[in-house]
Amino acid sequence: MRLSFVIIILFVIVRPLSAQVALKPTPVQSQFETLRYSAIGDDDFLTPVDQGESHDINISEKSVFKAAAYSFLLPGLGEYYVGNHAKANYFFGVEALTWITYISFRIYGGWKEDDYIRFAAEHAGAHLENKDNDFRTLLSQYESIDQYNTLGRALEPGSPYYVDNEENHWRWQSTEDRVAYRILNESSRDAYKRSDWVILTALVTRVISVIDAVLDVKRFQSYEGHAMLSKPRTFRFSVDPLSTRSQIKLTYLTGG
Repeated sequence: MRLSFVIIILFVIVRPLSAQVALKPTPVQSQFETLRYSAIGDDDFLTPVDQGESHDINISEKSVFKAAAYSFLLPGLGEYYVGNHAKANYFFGVEALTWITYISFRIYGGWKEDDYIRFAAEHAGAHLENKDNDFRTLLSQYESIDQYNTLGRALEPGSPYYVDNEENHWRWQSTEDRVAYRILNESSRDAYKRSDWVILTALVTRVISVIDAVLDVKRFQSYEGHAMLSKPRTFRFSVDPLSTRSQIKLTYLTGG
């Protein structure tokens, strides 16, 4: 009786072990495995070794010079070339916003320039189409060309003298008109200055993108770069109810 009981116990223990060694996945289990990884995504379950080979060839072909040149032409293009698409999209967005802002300031400045030129012609009899910014600024400071030639040049002896003719003449109808002209003139100049600052921002963005793309190439060519691209995990948890070996598995990954 005891011998029979021992034989039954050994049979219960040995049978699952033999199944783990000898049995192969059935077609149903293989199909389930394919569907499971298709739904969840293979990348999340691959170890660094699994993904390392797929990146070795691509990374070795990346050129620091090309990455820098691409980023200088278009910020983010170097990152895209390296394979950092998320970061590339960020730079693309900044570049697009930069040029939209630049164009907006230039358009607004042009509108205000047209406004104050037309306003000066209507309220001061001035012709500013071919005048430089210095002359246009004088109209915002003095009531007439006579006041400038006398009072203005006395305060600033180095200032040029303008002959009172049709090309240079101006005389404001009121001080309020001159103040209104000054506001329009300053609005235009401020918009143009801001557009210049936007150009500087675009240059700075290019420098940042060039440096970042070069660092990405160097980083991805290093051992740490391979590990980062392969999405290392400290633990890997998987569930397979149809598995003949283990339905629930927790695996520790070294990240190397």
